Amino acid sequence: TYRNLARFLEVEYSQIFLASGSDLAIKSVYEACINKGDNIILTDPCYAMYKVYAGMFGASVKAVHIESDWRFDIGKMLEKTDENTKMLVLETPNGSVGTTFSIEEIEECAAILHEKEIILLVDEAYHFIENTNSVTHQLIKKYPNVLITQSLSKSHGLAGIRVGYLIGDAQFIESI
Repeated sequence: TYRNLARFLEVEYSQIFLASGSDLAIKSVYEACINKGDNIILTDPCYAMYKVYAGMFGASVKAVHIESDWRFDIGKMLEKTDENTKMLVLETPNGSVGTTFSIEEIEECAAILHEKEIILLVDEAYHFIENTNSVTHQLIKKYPNVLITQSLSKSHGLAGIRVGYLIGDAQFIESI
C-alpha cells in the first residue's frame, strides 16, 4: 500500500503516514508536535477538530476570519504568528466554504514559516483528483516544515475505506 501510494503521489514511501482517515492523521500531528502553551493559526470557518485538538493539547487558537470576497488572507494569518506559534493550517479547498489557495500563496507561506520554524499543515481532504491544481506535495521536497493531509474517502471517492494520510519530510513523518 505504501509503495503504490508513494508511486501515485510521486514521493518516497518513507514520506507517507497512513491513518484511519485524515482526521487521525491530523490528530497524530497534534500528538507529536503540539504542547501546552503553543498556538495554532487557523482560518474561520475551518474543520472543527482543529480547534478541539488544540484544546486537548493545551494550545490556543488564533483565527483569521473569512473576507467579504469569500477568501482568506494569508498575510493576516502570517501576521498572527509569534514565538509560541507551532503550526499554521491551510485547508485547500476549505471544507466549509470551498475557497482555495493558489500554489504560489502556499509556497510563499511555506517559505516564510520555514524561516520561523513553524509547521505548515496543508489540508487537502476535499481536493479532488480531477482538479489538477494540486502540486503541493512537491513543496515537501523544498520545505521540511510542510505536511500535507489527504483523504481517500473524499478526494478519491473511496468513502468506505476510511483511509487518510500525511505526506512530508521523511524524518518529520518518522517522528510522527
